[in-house]
Amino acid sequence: MGDALRDALVALLGFCGGAIVAGGYIALVVKVGVITRMTARTKTGGCSRLYEDVLVIGAVLGCLYSIFSWRIPGKWLFLAPYGAFAGIFTGCLAIALAEIVNAFPIFSRRIRLKRGLPWIVTALALGKLTGSLLQFLSGA
Repeated sequence: MGDALRDALVALLGFCGGAIVAGGYIALVVKVGVITRMTARTKTGGCSRLYEDVLVIGAVLGCLYSIFSWRIPGKWLFLAPYGAFAGIFTGCLAIALAEIVNAFPIFSRRIRLKRGLPWIVTALALGKLTGSLLQFLSGA
């Protein structure tokens, strides 16, 4: 009985911890306004519910995959699209967060930058891409 009770408590703690992390993640995405900004930029306001559903489904499937280590036949076929979509989402989240805290306007004012801000943003994105590729290709 002691082992079963301990396992039940560990399962309950794991579930509660996951619920807290998921709640924080969804709260961050909502507060930053990623879905709202995506629908506004792409003029697909009617699809915001679909975007939210896909975000939650992706998070749940990613968690389940990391817990159970499912064997997916031909998973290499899905690697490039997954990487592209994950990179797009991460980029959108980072840009939305930077817009919320006004990082780029404050940064450009502090260093008295008059022009070239698009080049800086592009350089940041290319640096992120290069770092991600190096980490992926090195197997770290």
